Amino acid sequence: SSIASKVNIPFEMVKNLTQYPLDGVPQTVKVGEVAEFPVFFACGSADTCDLCTNKVVQQTAALIKSNFTSAINSCGHKLINPSKCPDASERYKVIDGIIANIVSGTTSKV
Repeated sequence: SSIASKVNIPFEMVKNLTQYPLDGVPQTVKVGEVAEFPVFFACGSADTCDLCTNKVVQQTAALIKSNFTSAINSCGHKLINPSKCPDASERYKVIDGIIANIVSGTTSKV
């Protein structure tokens, strides 16, 4: 299905604004080290698509030379969707982390 439906953006808007296929693109190249901006890594321990363990978080953190924060909640792939992640405290681990990451990127020089 279209990526637009996953993020609640009208299909036509995505179609007009993106240069990428609308069905998504599999990752084929590792990003490597990140040093230019803060990174927030969030995942759900019940996710069946992505690995979400402390070991994965630590391996990711090792590649980040700038500010790194993370959150693992008990949800699946849709970390902040109330119908997929009904525990508000679990959703807010991620929401608060996103906000803190944005603030850190706008208030500090990396």
